[in-house]
Amino acid sequence: MSSNFKEVGIRSAQQKISQAEKLPLEEPLIKHAQFVDVWQRAESDIEDVLYFVERFPHLLPYHGPEEHDLLDAERVFSVVGLNKTKRRNSLALDGILSSIMTIKMGNLEPCFKWEPPSDIIKASKKATGQYNHADRS
Repeated sequence: MSSNFKEVGIRSAQQKISQAEKLPLEEPLIKHAQFVDVWQRAESDIEDVLYFVERFPHLLPYHGPEEHDLLDAERVFSVVGLNKTKRRNSLALDGILSSIMTIKMGNLEPCFKWEPPSDIIKASKKATGQYNHADRS
């Protein structure tokens, strides 16, 4: 019975290899598909990006580079406006505000799913304790 199981496994693997050999791996869409995967996007070349821009222009949220630049600027001003409020007016652009903007604009996941590293948590707790102790004095 073990021999039969082995033969079925080998036959199945051979079928899968035969099917994989028929895949159109030279198709441009397949060659540039790495750009679509958000986890591999940073490793993509500019050719991958341009392929999708040229092939699927109707999916872009803008109609040209000028509009894209304007949308980016509006998004930055919006993020700054939402974070630098009357109650939080001391946020410096080169400090905490910059960090908040980097996280909000560059992170692919919602912020509530982000888990800070344990060394960051430990350092934050220590700094908070020092601040609270100094504030009581």
